[in-house]
Amino acid sequence: MRNNQDSPLLRLPPEIRNRIWHLALGGKLIRHNVYGRGRYRMMPRPSERENAFDLLRTCRQIYAETALLPFSANTFSWSFYSNLGTSVRAFRKFQCSQLLEVQFEMPASDLNDPWSKNYLKGVFGGLTLGKWLPGLQLIHFCVFPDPSWDVISFTACDAFLRSDIVPIMLLKGYEITIEKMNEGWWDFHQE
Repeated sequence: MRNNQDSPLLRLPPEIRNRIWHLALGGKLIRHNVYGRGRYRMMPRPSERENAFDLLRTCRQIYAETALLPFSANTFSWSFYSNLGTSVRAFRKFQCSQLLEVQFEMPASDLNDPWSKNYLKGVFGGLTLGKWLPGLQLIHFCVFPDPSWDVISFTACDAFLRSDIVPIMLLKGYEITIEKMNEGWWDFHQE
């Protein structure tokens, strides 16, 4: 307790400390990754992984002030959106309510497949996403060529998302962005 009272960092005004906490813990892309034998976990990019959230372990006061920031100040990304429900259920409800921004990485071929299209309509058009992530504000779709734009064009992918997914999401109050990725899906995931 005395260390906390003597700490120059913890004596700063709360507004300045909050800014420091956001700079230290926020702005990362937390991705759903496969490791081991079909097991999954959410992890920052390899370049951001080293001691990414060690600040939370320094003392109880800092933990109390920062515990929810890894959820609210970062973007959570899924490359296999079919695993969204499984990975979200690993979080506690109060953590899920803090997720504000998510990203979905999808190969263009998924947007050409009837089963994938129906699944996407169910997840994004139904009540599922809002039930899992009640605090969600921004959804970012990253569309990757797979293996080239010969099978389905970005224009066709964009048209599907904008006609079948985006209108429903906008009605629910989400901000939506769609980005054309220039590198292949596998190249992006080798990082």
